[in-house]
Amino acid sequence: MSNNLRKLREAKGWRQEEAAERLGMSKSGYSKIERGEREMKAGFIERVAKLYSVSTSQVTRLVSDFDPDEPDFPVQDERGASFVDGAVVFEKSYDNGIPELAAAPGMGVGKFDNRPMQVYSNGVATGHPVLNEWVVPPDFIRHNLGAVPAKVVVMAVIGHSMSPILEPNDRIIVDISQQSWVGDAVYVIDDGDGVLRAKTLRKVSGTNPPQFKVVSEAAPTDIEILEHSQFRIVGRAVGRISKL
Repeated sequence: MSNNLRKLREAKGWRQEEAAERLGMSKSGYSKIERGEREMKAGFIERVAKLYSVSTSQVTRLVSDFDPDEPDFPVQDERGASFVDGAVVFEKSYDNGIPELAAAPGMGVGKFDNRPMQVYSNGVATGHPVLNEWVVPPDFIRHNLGAVPAKVVVMAVIGHSMSPILEPNDRIIVDISQQSWVGDAVYVIDDGDGVLRAKTLRKVSGTNPPQFKVVSEAAPTDIEILEHSQFRIVGRAVGRISKL
């Protein structure tokens, strides 16, 4: 990302002082970012994209985790969503747009045509290609769903394990800022194998360290019990988009 920043500046023929002034910051602060000594915040990335008239994905390069020396190295450099400082960053087509990610509960993380695809943001691979874009009023997300508009994504549901709560091809709105248990609800989890699962989590009372029942609503008696250290909460499902 720092190399991208430098290349954008040099293409304009600007010195670091000029770029820093146009971005409304000190030369020393800008220089540290360009040298990779300071993280790029989401707001800074958006200002850079606006200054150079490029997409944010051209600043936060979208790549796969394949060896880049391989001739079939798959690179997708647009329509990508990354998670920067806990917020979702992507090039929107519509105001209030929400990205639908290629990652789907039951299908795997960041799978796109059977290729793992990820966005590298601040040195951490935490993003995915964008398949579609949904427009939902932010007030509805904030007040009706109890979520943060800048921190929600849409994911498709695969399989029948959560029927009748969730059916195949339903879309769920996931608040990625809710990455800890806040009460019995449906969460998107990863138990370490890189496959996302949408499941109901119920805390087992009196357990220390805490344990959770991982419930598939289609078979509520078939319960898996995991300690908190055995899985990661990606986010809480706060809404569902489905047919009647």
